[in-house]
Amino acid sequence: MGVGGPGGARLSRALACGISRSTALRMLMCQVATPLRVPRVLGIDDFALKRRHRYATVIIDAETGERIDVLPDRTAQTLTTWPREHPGAQYVCSDGSATYAESIHQALPEAVQVSDRWHLWSNLCGKVLAEVRSHGACWATVVNPTRPGGAREQTTRERRQRVRHLLGQGVASWKWAHMLGFRGQFSTKSYSTTLGALRAARRAWRTEQTRAHAGLPEPDPDTTHVIGHWAYLGTGYSPGAAFLAAPVRHRWELERRFIAEGGCE
Repeated sequence: MGVGGPGGARLSRALACGISRSTALRMLMCQVATPLRVPRVLGIDDFALKRRHRYATVIIDAETGERIDVLPDRTAQTLTTWPREHPGAQYVCSDGSATYAESIHQALPEAVQVSDRWHLWSNLCGKVLAEVRSHGACWATVVNPTRPGGAREQTTRERRQRVRHLLGQGVASWKWAHMLGFRGQFSTKSYSTTLGALRAARRAWRTEQTRAHAGLPEPDPDTTHVIGHWAYLGTGYSPGAAFLAAPVRHRWELERRFIAEGGCE
């Protein structure tokens, strides 16, 4: 009962009385439901059945963690109806939602509403992180103060100026990359969009150099080179595989017939 349909089907096969998951669910639905127990401290929270589309509400015993009930949605009307039909809770623990708070106030006006620990810490961490991000420039100045540029930084700055000058003259990217001996020393944000084109240009330049060194003709874009052919060998089992699969299929048919006739119900 606790593992549900698929888990119950696996457990039944382990107990040598295999049933399908549908049969396990049918047997589970035939069980008489025990009356709901209203705890002293009620825990309420929502969860996603399909994120950003459909949500439900779970009600638990906040002291023991036991699940009490699951509501089909998270609307105020549904949440207001449940406490009215099941009164008795003295404390209600939720995530601080205004909808939940108003619903509990209408249904249980004498109950004390509190926020759960996880949402308190989550909201606090979110606010602190947002505050730190808003002062990002100040933190960068304090933690990483500006320092005079060294020889490597000066070289990088000079290369950037030469790149801009060559690009302004209309020089192709693979040419100036080869002229400057580019090896990725200035892979910064300002040049991140150029690195892909640089690598592709260097790859094309090296391919062209290798082709010229080997004496190969220039590639024709209208020519298709066939590397190999596929041969169709057929479908289905091979004779050996069919021999091995026959007992498995026979056992599977016997199990299906056994379950259809009632199994071990």
